[in-house]
Amino acid sequence: MIQTIYKKGPISINHIWYLKDESELGKLNKADAYFLHGVDGINPLGVSLRKKQTTLVSDLTIDKEEAWTKISKNFRNEINKCIKEDRQFEIVTSEKIKQRPDLVSKFVASYNQMYSSKGMNTVFNEAQFQAYVKEGAVWLSAAYIEDEPVVFHAHIVDENSSRLWYSCSNFREEKEVATVIGRLNKFLHWQEMTVFFEKGIEIYDWGGVDFDNPEVKGISEFKAKFGGECISYKNIIFSRNRLIRMLLKFVVKL
Repeated sequence: MIQTIYKKGPISINHIWYLKDESELGKLNKADAYFLHGVDGINPLGVSLRKKQTTLVSDLTIDKEEAWTKISKNFRNEINKCIKEDRQFEIVTSEKIKQRPDLVSKFVASYNQMYSSKGMNTVFNEAQFQAYVKEGAVWLSAAYIEDEPVVFHAHIVDENSSRLWYSCSNFREEKEVATVIGRLNKFLHWQEMTVFFEKGIEIYDWGGVDFDNPEVKGISEFKAKFGGECISYKNIIFSRNRLIRMLLKFVVKL
C-alpha cells in the first residue's frame, strides 16, 4: 500500500494506492480526507465521491514471451524497429528522480505543451508529483531521439503493481518525426514491461480506458493493442468530517 498526503487548498488528502481490503483502513495515516485509488469491495464510512473506472491490466506473472504474443503484430513490428535502430531510453525510480531535475523539467514541459497544443487549460501538478516521489512511489520513463527525451511515462509502483499515471510526448509538426515518436511510445511501454518482469512486479495497469468516450477512444484502443484484460474498480473519496465531505465535492474531481 502507498500513502501520500498533500493539500488541495486547505484540505489535506491522503492518496492511497493498492489497498487490498477493508482491514487496512485502520492503517491509514491521518488526514482531513482520503482518496482510495482503484479499489474493489471496499466501502468506508463518510463517502463524498465514488466513481467506477474501467481499465486494462497486463498480467506480468505469465511468461514474457507469452506477453509479447498478446501485443498486436503491427505494434510488435514497430517495437522491433526501435530495437534494431538501437533507440535509447531510461527508466528512473524515485530515488534517481530526485537527482534528475533536468529530466523532470523536460517531462513537465512536454506535458504542459501537449495539453496546450490541444487547447486544454491543463497544467501539470508538480507538487503532487513530488509528494509521490518523496514516498518512493514513482517510476519515470523516457525515450530519446538522439540526446533529447521526446516520450515520457510516469507510473505509480509498489512491490507488486504498477499503474500508468502520466503519458505525454513532444509535439512535432514534421510527419516523419511524429511517426518516430509514435513508435517510441510503443517501444517505451514494452521496455517498461520488460523491466517490471525482471523486478517481479505482477501487474501493468494501463491507467484507465473508456471506449465510449470519443475524446479518449483512440488512446483506449491504443492501450488495448497490448493485450491486457479489461477490469473495473472504483475510486473513492471519503472523510469523517461532514463539512469536509461537502467541500470535497467542489475541490476534487474523480
